[in-house]
This record gives sequence, structure tokens and C-alpha cells, in this order.
Amino acid sequence: MTETFCLKIEGVEQEFMLDPNLPLLEQLADFGINQRKACRNGVCQICDAELLAGSVFQRYPRADLSAPVSLYLCTSFARSDLKLRLIRAEFTTP
Repeated sequence: MTETFCLKIEGVEQEFMLDPNLPLLEQLADFGINQRKACRNGVCQICDAELLAGSVFQRYPRADLSAPVSLYLCTSFARSDLKLRLIRAEFTTP
């Protein structure tokens, strides 16, 4: 059984459960949150966000990151419960 982590997003009341084996960007889309994106490998830097609490593994540029820090959602994987500030997102959740 895969461990899951809780995601809180600044300004959003709902909490989401994260799979640590999937990139944050992919999971945000599944939650109905449309984050601006382009390359999906960290190079374009469009999917940046602020990690306010928690820790992630970022595949590119490779790093273990802990809050507070900027990250790329397309290459970051949850390693704990997280709180994020999304910079370029549209919320389509009810």
C-alpha cells in the first residue's frame, strides 16, 4: 500500500491526498486545478510554485527541498504533507 500525503493550497479550503509516486503537476490536474505548463520537465520554469510547508524530491533540477522554497510542480514529488502557494493556476473545482 502506497503512503499518501495531505496537500493544502493557500486560499483553498479543500484538502487533497497526494500519491508520492506521481508529480505534483499531474495530481493538480486530477484535482481540477489547471496550472500553467509547457515542457513538463522543469526547463521552461512556467509551473513554478512556492512550497510553504513540507518537503519534496525534485527530479530536475535534482534536489531534496524543504519549505520555504520555490519548486517546479512538473518534476516534484511529495515526501511529506505539503502546503503550496500556486502562482499560475486556475481553479475549476466546485
